[in-house]
Amino acid sequence: MNIMEAVYDFVVFFCPVLQADNVFIGYQNRSMLPDVQKYAVITLEDTTRIGTNVGDDMQSSANIYTTKALREYVVGIDLCSNNQFEAQELAQRLEIIGRDFRSTDFFLNMK
Repeated sequence: MNIMEAVYDFVVFFCPVLQADNVFIGYQNRSMLPDVQKYAVITLEDTTRIGTNVGDDMQSSANIYTTKALREYVVGIDLCSNNQFEAQELAQRLEIIGRDFRSTDFFLNMK
């Protein structure tokens, strides 16, 4: 599962008032706006390589070394509605849950 799919599942799970069909992955502004009034757009805004490589210095039997790079992703979630207060409530919900152990548990279980 990639980061965008994980965030999509997060938004659908914690904002049940949004229909799953009305949560969109934005792909850097290449998506048209939907015909509905209540929707969310998830966009990958930035990614940065952080830290040093994580790897195993041991060589495998097939003569292969494995290493991974740690990355930090910045993801934007735009919540849209013709009712400003409803959009704000959804944004507050995700912000509060995002700072709670429930979001950590949610993403930990997404392997």
